[in-house]
This record gives sequence, C-alpha cells and structure tokens, in this order.
Amino acid sequence: MSATRWCWITIGADRLLAFRYVDPSAGPSAKGGAVSDPPTADEIREAIDRPSRTVRDPDAFKAIAIGAEDALRMGLPKDPPWIGFFEGKPVPPPRGEDARTIIAIVLRDGQPVANARVRLGERFGRELIALDTKTTDEQGRCQFPLGRMTTIAIVADTADAGSKILDVVSTRDIVEVPIHAFASLSGVVTRGGQPAVGHVTIRPVDNGVLQVVHGTPNGHYRVGTIVAGTYDVEVRGIDPRTHMSAGTPVFDRVTLAPGENQRKDFTLIAGTRVAIAARIESMDHSGNVYLVPGTVAPTTNIELRALLDALGRGNYTAANSTSRDGSTMTTELLDVVPGEYTLCIEPFDMRGEGHREQAVATTPVKVQGDLIEVRSHVPPLRPRDATPPARVPVAVNPSPPSPRVPPAPPAIPSPRVAPSVPPSTAPSSTSYAAPSVPPSSAASVPPKKPWWKFW
Repeated sequence: MSATRWCWITIGADRLLAFRYVDPSAGPSAKGGAVSDPPTADEIREAIDRPSRTVRDPDAFKAIAIGAEDALRMGLPKDPPWIGFFEGKPVPPPRGEDARTIIAIVLRDGQPVANARVRLGERFGRELIALDTKTTDEQGRCQFPLGRMTTIAIVADTADAGSKILDVVSTRDIVEVPIHAFASLSGVVTRGGQPAVGHVTIRPVDNGVLQVVHGTPNGHYRVGTIVAGTYDVEVRGIDPRTHMSAGTPVFDRVTLAPGENQRKDFTLIAGTRVAIAARIESMDHSGNVYLVPGTVAPTTNIELRALLDALGRGNYTAANSTSRDGSTMTTELLDVVPGEYTLCIEPFDMRGEGHREQAVATTPVKVQGDLIEVRSHVPPLRPRDATPPARVPVAVNPSPPSPRVPPAPPAIPSPRVAPSVPPSTAPSSTSYAAPSVPPSSAASVPPKKPWWKFW
C-alpha cells in the first residue's frame, strides 16, 4: 500500500494525526491535531483544516506513514489547505465560505500596465502576508479566486514602480491599483567614527511596503525600491559572529515623493556589551531574553508581554540564545546604553506543548563600562495541564537611560520573517532594541494575528 504524507505521531499520551512538510526555515516538520483511537470525523477535520500542533523532525518521534487506502477511508486530502504557505501553492478558500473573484486593474498615469506582479493577502501589522500572486495581462488585469473574507489587501509592482498596500473589503470585487515610480534612500552608517555595516529597516507609516537591507563593509547602504510615502527608518549594527542585527538602534522618519532620491546618514551608538549565561534543564530547554529599563517584576510571560507592549519597540532589548550546551544557554546584547535594567527570561516551548502561561525569571542588572556578565536561569516549562504560577502585582519603577536617539515613534514589530521560529511570540534570534525611544500609541496595540498563524 503506497504511503502518503499523512502520518501518526505519538507524543506522551497524545496521538497526533499530522501532515509532513518542509518548513523553509525549520526543516522537516509536521502539523496536525490530537485525535482519539479511532478518530472521530470532527477530529479529522480539525487536524486537516486547523492543525493545533507542530512537530519538528517527525522521524525523531517515530512517525508512522498512513497508507493511501487508509487516507481515503478517513477522507484525508492529498494536501491540506494550509500547505500552500510553505510550498508556494495557492491557498484555497476556507471550507464553507462562498466563492469570490477579485479583479485587480493596475494603472500607471491612468494607463493599464501589463506584466505587473500583483500580490493579494492579509495584513499583519504593516506587512502583507501574501496568499496568492498573479501577473497582469495586456489590459492590466488579473483575477484572484478567494473565499469571501471581510477584508483582504492587495499590492502591485513592476521593476521600477509600485503601489501602496490597499484594503479590499467584501463589497469591492474590482480594484484599481495605481503604481508610481519608486523612490530611493541611501547614505553611510558609522559607529565610533568608523564605517559600520548597517541593518536598515524601512517601516511604512501610511500603507507603504516594508523593506530591509544590509549595508556594505564601507558603511554604504541603499534602498532603491521604495513606494512613495512616509517611513520610520531603523538602523542597527551587525554582529560579526552571528551576522544578525545587533546593538542599540537609531531612528528617523522620512517622507519620499515618487522618483525622489534622498540621502540620509546614520551614526550608531557605541555602548556596553552584556554577556548572559542562563542555566537550562536540557538541550531541549531554551528561553527568550529581555533586558528592560528600570526595576520590573513580572511573574508570568503574559504580564511580561503586557509590559513590553506598554514600553513599545525600541525601549527594551530582546534576544534568543546564541549557543547552548547541556546545562547553559548563552547570548549577548551589544551596545546597551549604561543604566539600571531588569533581565527577564521566559521559557520557550520548542515543541509547542507548553501552557500559554509560563513563569518568568528576573535579575537586576546595572550596565556600565565595556562588558557586563550576568548569570540567571530559564524557568522550567509548565505543561498544559499544570497549575498556573503564583501571581504578584507587576512593580514598575522605570529609570530609563538618557535618550540618545531621535524621538521618532518606534515601529510595530513585524513577524519573523520571518522566521526560523514557527509563528509564535518568540523574538527573532539575536535581535536588539534600544531602551531610549518613547513609545507610540500604536505600539501598545499589537497587530491582529492572521488566521494562518494559528497553524
């Protein structure tokens, strides 16, 4: 009997019905749901349409392939609807929703544009999570079959022009998408009087398209395909060991007209290196690290996330582990501004089996000089059926360092693109933010989680 990509996986007392795939960032994986033996029709449908469990390296859990005959008997499709996100395939409408066709017409100076790329999808913060991509015909048109969602978004571009991200509500099935000549932003990044490789992020304020570029070793950077509009620019250095963005960022806001070429230089802050070593229980045990200005005392990750949302991006420093051995997780925070901080560490559930509420370890840290070494621990991971950690009021005594960056409002964090980590609340590896930019009102309201993120 021929095998399918569907399989059985046993984890503890749970029996999972899951589908194998390859995550471009995390490698061999499987998604599915816990079912009884034998599974009910409702359990099978949930595992197909709305998988709640993700397993990395299913072969390590001795996954058993399901044969074609058994798959047919259970009504398992060849591919689940969500697989298009990982394999570049169109994602079909959700079951039970009416069919809908959206017609996009791309125009430049009022004239139709052929061979333009058009992406349609959902917004996530200030980004577009594309569900499908089409190319326009000679009349500048393309069509997208889609389920009748209340709001969807669309964006178009060519080699030298692009559009802003436009919302398409359920009452509009024909959408005109105007494109304009790209603008550009370029300049030099320095640190301590010397050229520095810059990690430059252009975040839109008014429906533009987010972009990220790395500068050159001589400090030069250029972003050449910017849709005209207003943007928050964030610049960080690059950690030469991990090649990830690092250090205290600097911010500025720019407004660009169609076709405009603007120059802007940035000077990075040279601060203190904070080396962190945290005790872990095993190689599967990991944690997320946050350095928060002032004295804080969150006892759970939920309280911690509320605190971080209130502070806003740019007012705390975050990182994942850069290395682990059998008993210790280590990471470094670069160019931290001197001052009083609290180190907060929450456990990170690598297998997706933990409870949504986890304990947080806190350690006071005084940053000064060239190097600070801090020892702490990653709290044990609380399983789903465990008793919640004891709660105490969150004490906040903010004493942030003196501002050293322009007081532009920080940008809302985007999803990891990314992302070697599956969609979750974990920050990207060795990413850092400054404890010196006043939070904006937008930062206190996290973006809506797109429906596919629940997979």
